[in-house]
Amino acid sequence: MRIRRPGMGCLMDIALGIVLLAASSTLFTAAVRIRARANPHDPFPFWSNPPVRPPRANLLQGLAGAALILGGFVLFPALGFFTALLFAAATVAPALAMLGHNRAAVA
Repeated sequence: MRIRRPGMGCLMDIALGIVLLAASSTLFTAAVRIRARANPHDPFPFWSNPPVRPPRANLLQGLAGAALILGGFVLFPALGFFTALLFAAATVAPALAMLGHNRAAVA
């Protein structure tokens, strides 16, 4: 697949994709915080779900996943495989929120 030259349409695609990835990161972090409040003394399991799963957190996580995938579809024609780095950057905040909760729950 050929990467498009940066023009006005391409810049708008990049801006929209970055906004979607930022929204995805924010929504997923909010879902993690809601689950952390619902499970204050239980660490998040790595391959399964925590004991209590509030429906609001499930909704936010679903919306975050949709925004992440849509952002990837918008960004890939403009940026190519550089999109994978932006995907990784979008998962840093939720991962840090999970690690912080697990450290506090174990201690």
